[in-house]
Amino acid sequence: MTAAKPPGTFDVSVALVALGFTATVSQVVLMRELVATFYGNELLYGLALLAWLVWTAVGAGGIARYVDRTPRPQQVFAAGLAASLPLLALQLMLLRGIRQLLGVPPGAFVEFGDVLLVTLVIPVLFCPLSGFLFTLAVRLLVAAGGSAGQAYVRESVGAVAGGLLVSLVFIHWLDPFQTVLLASALCVIAAARVARSPGRDGRGAPTGDRARRPLGHLVRHGGLAVAGLLFAVAAGGFLNTATLRWQWPDLAAAVDSPYGRLVARSRAGQHVFFVNGQLAFESQSTFPEAVIHLPLLAHPDPRRVLLIGGGLAGDLREVLRHPVERVVTVEL
Repeated sequence: MTAAKPPGTFDVSVALVALGFTATVSQVVLMRELVATFYGNELLYGLALLAWLVWTAVGAGGIARYVDRTPRPQQVFAAGLAASLPLLALQLMLLRGIRQLLGVPPGAFVEFGDVLLVTLVIPVLFCPLSGFLFTLAVRLLVAAGGSAGQAYVRESVGAVAGGLLVSLVFIHWLDPFQTVLLASALCVIAAARVARSPGRDGRGAPTGDRARRPLGHLVRHGGLAVAGLLFAVAAGGFLNTATLRWQWPDLAAAVDSPYGRLVARSRAGQHVFFVNGQLAFESQSTFPEAVIHLPLLAHPDPRRVLLIGGGLAGDLREVLRHPVERVVTVEL
């Protein structure tokens, strides 16, 4: 029985870039989602990074030791890349529904023990797989004539690109599900390429059908990229809205910004706003009256007012009831 030919170095390199890209993007999205779900702080970031590193190491060092026993590593690698899409989507869905599973109402704080458990367990869906795939990709690249150093460089290029795009583009234009599905769609495209890889000849040139029709393969992969983008935007938008309603039954609107998630709930004419899961203000609250009128009435002749925060909550409205000349309001 002859051993299967390893895929070409270019195909594995593309897969490594896609893997690094997806891992970084999903890591950022996961940490932002944890903060939005549990109103987290620096401690939560540290726990999330710890869990990410530990579970990735489990996949890279523990599971990957069985790689040599599989007779078809190329197909296993392709299947693992393709599995990243449903696993990352499931990871976000579980995190969105975790407050209901724990019986915690919207806006209430979750106990630290539950936060710790969820933060350490949720990454198990993807991190061991990503660590395993990286180790397997290194072995495939070496078998195809590359080196382990080249594998690290390719994966790092994808990770840097993912970090830049998620910070500068995705956060501003896409919701979390769209971001994750778009990134993992790249892994699916790379999986299709690896699964059909014909290998390379002795000079490093592609063999088989891909060598004869490079333009056709370019058009095909371009079409797959466009299809992946459309799928991510459509399916991601639907999943994002549907899972947010798990957390917020009276959801009126939800917006993600670089600083967190703002959620608005509406019922019987009252609008309640939350920032990263914590109550920020409500439209029918009497709190602005107590905050504004007492200090202004204590002043003999208020003329200029600096209002730091609270303008949207009704503080500005109450200030303007006084005979002031100028109001400067700043929202942080």
